Amino acid sequence: TDRPMVLLEVTGVVEARFDVLPAAVSFGKVRPDAPLAAKVSLRTLAGPPMQPKIVLAPAGMNTVVTPADAPGAFMLSITGKAPKTPGVHTGEIVVETEVGDLPELRVPFTMRVESALRASPSVLTFAPGQRGVAAVIEASGSVVLATPTVSVGKGLRASLDDLTPGRRWLLTVVHADLGGTALPPDAAICMSVPPDGDAVLEVPVRVIAER
Repeated sequence: TDRPMVLLEVTGVVEARFDVLPAAVSFGKVRPDAPLAAKVSLRTLAGPPMQPKIVLAPAGMNTVVTPADAPGAFMLSITGKAPKTPGVHTGEIVVETEVGDLPELRVPFTMRVESALRASPSVLTFAPGQRGVAAVIEASGSVVLATPTVSVGKGLRASLDDLTPGRRWLLTVVHADLGGTALPPDAAICMSVPPDGDAVLEVPVRVIAER
């Protein structure tokens, strides 16, 4: 006997899945204004092939998307310069696509911008009754800098003398009045480098109380 034939129509949408490698970009430790460069692989794993449309990047970052050798695969090239302000900096690059329900891919990035200057010792400490302390200030890496500008808080005086022009300086700090002026807990010597004047180094100042 003939068996009835049943036709089943299955409809649905294949969910798009992508591979982003690396999933996050770490530029590591960098100097202020240092060049940045990274590459990120974007690849379609399932669903309609990816078609990048617009790439949104923070100021100072440049991006180029080029097709790879497989359908739905691309290489995202990132270049730029590190910020001038020391500290940890984070952000993300957004790749807008033309694929259905997944309109964008986000690639976070992070970096630690190191100061263009370093101090030895890194903290200036006044012993009881001591009026003057000193530290050697050095330019980091191989950079040559203009003589830093020094600013101090109330109760302190500071001077900066060349040891090696553009590379090393002697910072001398005097407590103007140990008996009458107490330093705040966050007292520090702040230094910036012309011409931009970005703050690049803070040297904490501490006073050991007499017992």
